[in-house]
Amino acid sequence: MDNLSTNTTGTFHKARQREAFQFAWLQRFYSSHTPGQSQAGLRSCASSVHARPRKAQKVLCGILVGITLAAGMKKCAAADVPLELINAIHLVETSGRLGPIKGDNGRALGPLQIHRAYWIDAGVPGRYEDCARLDYSVRVFNAYMARYAPHGDFETIARIHNGGPRGHRKTQTLRYWRAVRKHLEKNK
Repeated sequence: MDNLSTNTTGTFHKARQREAFQFAWLQRFYSSHTPGQSQAGLRSCASSVHARPRKAQKVLCGILVGITLAAGMKKCAAADVPLELINAIHLVETSGRLGPIKGDNGRALGPLQIHRAYWIDAGVPGRYEDCARLDYSVRVFNAYMARYAPHGDFETIARIHNGGPRGHRKTQTLRYWRAVRKHLEKNK
């Protein structure tokens, strides 16, 4: 390695700096999205960057894509829609009532009126009957929105909740959004 470190163009040092930056960024990203997991894989990948820069860059890129996808999946379980919006939707759906409330001719259940297909799409472990509990309904709601509206604004989220994955495009959900917005404005 000594002959590489004395390279007149300094490419080795640039590669080491790039490696250090990429590893630091990757480590920050990884630890913020998957706390508590081992980072040995990152270290071994980062240590191979100076050995074979092109191949290691491809490996790093692959790891970044994998972590990004994993973080997206993890986000499904942890993405939190602001409580003010959830409260407004709860008020529109069931006037703030709790328990096993049935709606839409028995096709929706609980305080947030979760349909069975919505619950399945959300992929939250448990039984559909658990949607009768507000805490579980909120978990299902957050997982569903992480999947279909990860960067959605309040209107998009409310309309998707009411009209399904493409609900934000349906004119039928505009009336629902106006009702939710009314509750949001009232509680400011």
